[in-house]
Formats: sequence, structure tokens, C-alpha cells
Amino acid sequence: MASTRNKNTSGNYAAEQDSLLKIRQYEVYKGYRFNDQTCIPGNGLLPARLPLQMFDDNCDIESELRGIGSTNLVKPKTNTMLPPPDRHMASLHITQRAPVIIPKPLVISRDQRFTL
Repeated sequence: MASTRNKNTSGNYAAEQDSLLKIRQYEVYKGYRFNDQTCIPGNGLLPARLPLQMFDDNCDIESELRGIGSTNLVKPKTNTMLPPPDRHMASLHITQRAPVIIPKPLVISRDQRFTL
């Protein structure tokens, strides 16, 4: 007997594909991954989720450091990734850092008895 459910109808198939398309569009939506201002967390903030597109050439840099593909005669490498590009990001602080208090040097006098 053929399928008796509605899963194999063309309408349900179209609805399922539409929901999958909406999920994919949400995942590739630029605002989902990038903020207007991406900063490194500073004082008073927990580690943040940084967009992966900022670090998309890590594999290329590692391959360059290990020499992978350097002897490829079919498609020789034309450009180098070294030194890696500088990604200078601002740091965001929401609290002031407390000043460091260094105590005076400890002076131990050797002519005192410690048991009394």
C-alpha cells in the first residue's frame, strides 16, 4: 500500500521546502552574525561570540605555515598569506578597572622570637 499520510503530497513537500528555505535564510542573514560594532569584551563583560567570517582564513594561514601546497605543480600558489592580516578590534569596557595596590616591602626582623 502506498503512503497514506500527507507527507508525500506536493503541498506538504512545498511547505516543508519553504520552512527549510526560511531557516537557511535566517542563518545566512548578515545581521544574525555581524553586529554594527563588533568589539573584544573588556572589563565587566564575559567572552563574546565573534562572527566566523572574521576568522575565515585561519586554515589558509595554517597551510601556509606548514607549507601545504607549496610544491603543487598543477595549481601553484600565487599569493602568500604571511604575515596574516591585522584585525584590530576595539575593546569595550563597562566598568572601570580597580587600581592595583602594591604593599610595602615586607621587613622580617631576625632578632625576634616567633614562639612568644
